[in-house]
Amino acid sequence: MNAAGARQRLMQTIHDPSEPRLLGQWLARQAAVPLEARVPTAAERTQELARARAALAAAGGRFGRALARWLERRNVTAPPS
Repeated sequence: MNAAGARQRLMQTIHDPSEPRLLGQWLARQAAVPLEARVPTAAERTQELARARAALAAAGGRFGRALARWLERRNVTAPPS
């Protein structure tokens, strides 16, 4: 509640990942506690998904292994630098 006794809305959309992140940053500032974000970025999630798909392709027989090698050569599964 604010000084006038009215309620304040903290979050409007729970499905948007930026809302809880901003709430966490605000809480960390108010409490003077360092915030350690352990949630992977969109780029890291994309790279992890690409690596998982390449591993799945490699386990899929002869064509899958060829596809996995092709993906590796194109640096699709390389970790971000």
